[in-house]
Amino acid sequence: MKTELISAELSSISTELLVVLAWMPPRSKNHQAPNQEAKPEVRLLITDTAVSSAATAVTESGEYAAASAETVLLHAPAGLEAKRLLLVGLSKLNPLEIRKAVGVAVRFAQNRATCANCPLPCPAAKGSTLSLPFAPRSRAR
Repeated sequence: MKTELISAELSSISTELLVVLAWMPPRSKNHQAPNQEAKPEVRLLITDTAVSSAATAVTESGEYAAASAETVLLHAPAGLEAKRLLLVGLSKLNPLEIRKAVGVAVRFAQNRATCANCPLPCPAAKGSTLSLPFAPRSRAR
């Protein structure tokens, strides 16, 4: 398996598996009406609209809560060059939780790697690619 850290427009990345981190911010009890059911508000930690729209059905259904290390795999996401999109949940936005989520993504990819010419999963495929989107921050000085 080849792991790459790429800084590019996510919809144009051609890869076997694109990993995006997601989290659900804490809910405020003051903003919820008493008779209204609370829907989870899952947020992706990227600003790419193509990825957001590809994941909309899962994130808005309430089925995926983006809990710590919770994953959901989307096959052939619409509008993306990636063959699969993996959402990995975070319980908090801190470096330790992000490190844990990246470890989950790597283990997920290792167990489900695919060969270049074969659609069936195999545990030790060479040439498979895991792409982790990276948006460099500008440093305040």
